[in-house]
Amino acid sequence: SLTEEVTSEQALVGPGAIALIIDDSLSMNASAHGGNETLLERAVSEARARVSQGGPRTSFAVITGGHPARVLTTDVTYDRQAIARALSEVTPGPRGGDMAQALREAERILAETGQSSRQVIVIGDQAAHAWGAIDAPWALNDPPSVELVNVRKRAPLANLSVTGVDVHPAPELGPGHVRLSATVVNHSTD
Repeated sequence: SLTEEVTSEQALVGPGAIALIIDDSLSMNASAHGGNETLLERAVSEARARVSQGGPRTSFAVITGGHPARVLTTDVTYDRQAIARALSEVTPGPRGGDMAQALREAERILAETGQSSRQVIVIGDQAAHAWGAIDAPWALNDPPSVELVNVRKRAPLANLSVTGVDVHPAPELGPGHVRLSATVVNHSTD
């Protein structure tokens, strides 16, 4: 029937254009559930699985979500080798998350595709502080669907950050000695 032919053709086309946003902020360097695999390694594995599930007419872009957000592919591409190379370049860095800018990059790239079926997949630990600067969701009239993939699998993590360091002379300890004090913020719920 006509309905079956349309469904079969849609299965060949796949979801169209997908922007994979991978959180590469410092918190992604944490071990996943006390094992040897980091959250970032788990995120990259999840991204690779999504690419392998895509049909031949599915294009992908790879974007990192750490500050500053970076596009690692040349916009969206069907070239699976280019996507694999981009995923191999994802490494954690000493930076916070910048999901607002990563989403803006995804929106820009997806708008340029002209494809009607667009999706954003955000893969990371979904730390709340990375999402703080998001104000307006989308400028596109037909916004993409968004899927959040939490690689923590809902397990709580100790998520501490040093937000300030003060150095003071400590002459009572001897010439040239200093005393350090640090401000530590707990971003987890524990």
